[in-house]
Amino acid sequence: MNTEKNVSIIIPSYNRGEILKNTLLSLKRQTYQDSLIQIILINDGSRDNTRQLVNEMGIPNLEYLENSHNKGAGIARNLGLQVAEGDIIIFCDSDFIVPETYVSNHVKEHMNNDKIVVSGMGHWHYILTYDFADAWLPFQKNDLQPMYNDPFIKERMLKGPNLINEEDIHQGDFSKFVCIPRWLKSWVNMFEEIISEYGENLKNFELPWLTFCTGNLSVNRDYLKSFGGFDTNFKRHEDWELGYRLYKDECAFKFAVDAEAYQQLAPQNPKVTQTQKTTYKLLSTKHPNIDILLLSLVLKAGYSFKKISDVLRQHKEVSDFHKTLTNNFEGMLRTYINEIPYENKVKKGKNRKNLRKIRHRFPEWYNSYTALHKREI
Repeated sequence: MNTEKNVSIIIPSYNRGEILKNTLLSLKRQTYQDSLIQIILINDGSRDNTRQLVNEMGIPNLEYLENSHNKGAGIARNLGLQVAEGDIIIFCDSDFIVPETYVSNHVKEHMNNDKIVVSGMGHWHYILTYDFADAWLPFQKNDLQPMYNDPFIKERMLKGPNLINEEDIHQGDFSKFVCIPRWLKSWVNMFEEIISEYGENLKNFELPWLTFCTGNLSVNRDYLKSFGGFDTNFKRHEDWELGYRLYKDECAFKFAVDAEAYQQLAPQNPKVTQTQKTTYKLLSTKHPNIDILLLSLVLKAGYSFKKISDVLRQHKEVSDFHKTLTNNFEGMLRTYINEIPYENKVKKGKNRKNLRKIRHRFPEWYNSYTALHKREI
């Protein structure tokens, strides 16, 4: 077996100089052979010290690209794909600190399958490595206050805003920096639930493309490029959209626990929630399928990914013998995100009779159907 695959690590970065250094330091200490690693950093129009930082670090196997202004992560990653020479592409965000076996653990998953997506984000590990002070939003400051009150963090803050140093990265022990703030817990819990319920191979999970999160992910370069890269019309969740296209091609998806990394906390864009809704509308227009439509229940009704997987599985079964009901369900989902009333053209009495027949056999689907019909969610 040939274990020597060339790897291209694509890192888009926008105004993350304070913590990007830690990402690059962790990539410098890989056990995988340096000559087989190409690091591609795309400075996406940053106004900070990113260029200076890269010059000072002088990493031999790093290729530096720069956009004149911020164009978005999808465009930046596509630019990286254009110059990538590796057999395997690893997408790594500029706020991750990776273990020394990170590259080798990604590569081994691709030895016997060129049509697989490997995610290192089954468990999400957040750490506080930099004091962004007044850049934190009020709710973030409040969530992080227990960390700022910690004696160890207080001592580090006396030396400056960098709470972590090169020795910490070399040692690889970040237990004193671990912090899962409340604003991220629901997201963390949803992925924890997926890997707990379906395992690393995502067996029986109906929406594996949701694991296509480019913060920490690997895929065969030629296979990925055959799909044309990221759709640059998307300003957020362009990774899900690309992952969905791979899923429709029957690509395999899996979590690799030993390829997980630590994500450094940073101030969050307050416009993210609205951008997510806009992105969903674009996604459901491009792919108007039931598995995409169900995402509206995550955005507006607080459903977990596991719950919509259960609903989707039951929806497929109901569709086999009550197509009218499933058509109604899909129709309600199409109007739900825009809060437009859905006109049910089927006689109510007949619908109620059919629903009563299936309510106990398909409880998740039935409860979602009735809640949508009554606009209770």
